[in-house]
Amino acid sequence: NIGFNFCFFGTTYTQFYIGSNGWISFSPAQPTTFSSQLIPTINPLVPKNCIMGPWQDWHPGLGGQIRYQTSGVAPCRKLTEVFQSYQSDMYCILALI
Repeated sequence: NIGFNFCFFGTTYTQFYIGSNGWISFSPAQPTTFSSQLIPTINPLVPKNCIMGPWQDWHPGLGGQIRYQTSGVAPCRKLTEVFQSYQSDMYCILALI
């Protein structure tokens, strides 16, 4: 739960979902597998309804944390999420044209 109502592109949400590839979604059942797709795309393997930070593939299971907190007092609340990587493999996708 976010802890407050959050308006994203005209729709109000009360929950969020975190992906280890640097995204926050406001819809459940997002794909959790690796995807090399460029964004934006209609490909079902790419999460939708998201704030996509770096859109970088990394493996927090090898080191690092994903942390979040809700702070402030209504009506001035905020949700802060931190992708903290240390000794974690990061993967880069190269496109050769």
